[in-house]
Amino acid sequence: MKKTALLFFVIVLIISVLISNCTQNSTGPEEPRNTATITPTFSVTPTVTVTPTVTATPTSTPAPGTVSGTLSGLPASPAPYTVYVDTDINEANGFITSSAGVYNGSGGAQAYSVPSVPAGTHYIYAFLDLNSNTIPEVGEYFGVRGAAFPAYPGAANVTVNGDISAIDITMAAGTATAGGTITLPGDGGGHNYNIVVDLDGSGATTDDFVTVVSGTVSGPSLPYNLMVPFPITFYVYAVVDMDNSGNAPNTGDFVGIYQVLPSGNPITITDLSITNGPYDFTAIIMP
Repeated sequence: MKKTALLFFVIVLIISVLISNCTQNSTGPEEPRNTATITPTFSVTPTVTVTPTVTATPTSTPAPGTVSGTLSGLPASPAPYTVYVDTDINEANGFITSSAGVYNGSGGAQAYSVPSVPAGTHYIYAFLDLNSNTIPEVGEYFGVRGAAFPAYPGAANVTVNGDISAIDITMAAGTATAGGTITLPGDGGGHNYNIVVDLDGSGATTDDFVTVVSGTVSGPSLPYNLMVPFPITFYVYAVVDMDNSGNAPNTGDFVGIYQVLPSGNPITITDLSITNGPYDFTAIIMP
């Protein structure tokens, strides 16, 4: 009996404990659970945008400058000289700029300098005026950069972009490059004449005179030789001052032009190593 009672007591105690635990589990805080933290792994391929850097090549503006060099081959005679910068080889029709000086007659050479030459490619040529009358004549000295006078270069050959030196020019004495005979309408002996090489043949101004040859007539004809220092097209005309007024042409003076008055025909020369011609013509008495 005692064993039965004791067993009963134990069973009741166990049931009481179980009930007590159930009550606590239903009303109390929930026991923490193991929670797995999942960290997602992403594979990201980065996209790189490259902005190219363009380096611009600066465009330089050609600059004017001073052209300098030496004139060589000069005679032992002091004389003024002029160096020309030009778009062609013809001082008579204008030029870009020039520089003048005086050669002292010693050493056969003369340094020169032309300031403020515009940028670009130009002809550079020079003239030594032995008798100081500004007119190219046989025996006076000429030269051009890029060729040995009487040859000339076929194109401009001095490029200026800032100062440029050693633009040397070899000079040479000019010879007759054109000639002929003028038949006069009478004996002009003892009277002065002028034979003019002119770009337009009008004689209206002296600005486009290439050269002028002056002298005294010795008879009824007038042979002539001209120093035309450029390969150009020109007119040739003559005046004999029969009234000795010094301001020809006047009525009674002898006048003529190659080939036919009043307009004449132009002459073109390209070879300066020979005397081109003969360019003969007949003068008339000025009405």
